[in-house]
Amino acid sequence: MAFVRWRGNSATLLATVYEQGKSRQVLLAALGGGYSISAEVKAQVRAYFPNLFIDWEKINDAVAKGPPSGPPLKAEQLAYLEVEQRLREWVDQPITPFPDEARQLLHAAQVLTNCRARQGD
Repeated sequence: MAFVRWRGNSATLLATVYEQGKSRQVLLAALGGGYSISAEVKAQVRAYFPNLFIDWEKINDAVAKGPPSGPPLKAEQLAYLEVEQRLREWVDQPITPFPDEARQLLHAAQVLTNCRARQGD
């Protein structure tokens, strides 16, 4: 099972794997402190760890909320987060047949991410 660990304002994606009856943690990706995970990072994790189940919705929520030491998200920030996640999901759906539309959805999601991050300051 994958999870996010925060060290200060920087996040990492880790997973606990079991080998020969022993558990160990594996670093899947360094996520930084951007409050969102790019499609490229997700694709890279999927490519390197194809047998690992990752609940991306749960991981996205953990990263979006920021470090546990920070204040909880406000209602407006939670609304931004929900819209951001839907925009990023739509990029992979058949409703966006043209590459330019997918790019625009990603840009809109990034604008909301930036606004949400600034509201936390």
